[in-house]
Amino acid sequence: MSDILKNPTTSELIYAIEHNTYEWVKAIKNLENIEYEEKDEFIKYYSGIPFPMVNGVLNTNIPSGAAEKIINEIVSFFEERKIPFVWYTGPSSHPHNLKELLLNSKFISVANDPGMAYNLNNLTKNTMSIPNLKIVEVENIELAKIWADVCITAAEWPKELVFDVMVNIVVSTCLNVNSPHKAFIAYYNSIPVATSYVFFGAGVAGIYNVCTLEEARNKGIGTAISVEPLHQAKEFGYEVAILQSSEMGLNVYKNIGFKEYCKLEAFMWSPG
Repeated sequence: MSDILKNPTTSELIYAIEHNTYEWVKAIKNLENIEYEEKDEFIKYYSGIPFPMVNGVLNTNIPSGAAEKIINEIVSFFEERKIPFVWYTGPSSHPHNLKELLLNSKFISVANDPGMAYNLNNLTKNTMSIPNLKIVEVENIELAKIWADVCITAAEWPKELVFDVMVNIVVSTCLNVNSPHKAFIAYYNSIPVATSYVFFGAGVAGIYNVCTLEEARNKGIGTAISVEPLHQAKEFGYEVAILQSSEMGLNVYKNIGFKEYCKLEAFMWSPG
């Protein structure tokens, strides 16, 4: 685990919100069939799967004079392979006109989400009770497959393309005996209906893959599956949890106590 962030300033929180994701990408770089490249200017990962969410560029720090050339080179890499990808940007991205350059290179904006943080010192004992709800930690490959199935279904991702890679991410990051990272499944009336995942990096606990099946929404289950990894993080001694919120989850996270500190944008490029 990274050194735990204590009493952070606002700038330290913004840094952690961005860099927790970067640390997560580094953690999965050795997955089978993942091609990973890390330079001073960017991180690039390529799965060969024709779905943008599993191919990407992030942690961009490109000198202004070289930006167009490097963007064109990266686009050419994916174009030659006919694979879509997402370019992620945040407060530290450089050059400052990166958004404009990406849009001029036929990217489209697909997300402009709040980067949020929560002070775990404010977390109280979990007294939330939903009848017939049980949350379990993913501790074996069979549960990893259930987690992936629920997560992909709720997110409306193409299961035939990403199921194996999602299972492998959980197995590699959560089932290693020395790994602190955790994945959770919520069962409602004995049926798996929601997921969450916590990754410890950049000194904070990053909450990801909070997904609830449509038929189980508006019952408090999304809140319950979000809070579960917060208690795990606090047990480990962490003071801050971070996440990137979708529009659907924003009120849930605000009600828990998360506050917005920055915006995180994503731009998708597709071949053709």
